[in-house]
Amino acid sequence: MDVVDAIVAVPRGNRGPHGDVPVDPIVMKRVTLLPQAAPGAAGKQ
Repeated sequence: MDVVDAIVAVPRGNRGPHGDVPVDPIVMKRVTLLPQAAPGAAGKQ
């Protein structure tokens, strides 16, 4: 959620028909893919 919080914190405005979009481009410099969870494992501990 840190990434989402950081994107929400940047200034936003209108661009063309779109509203509430970042004024400057958002660039993700690194992305990590996590392994998929086993089916039915969501919420189980």
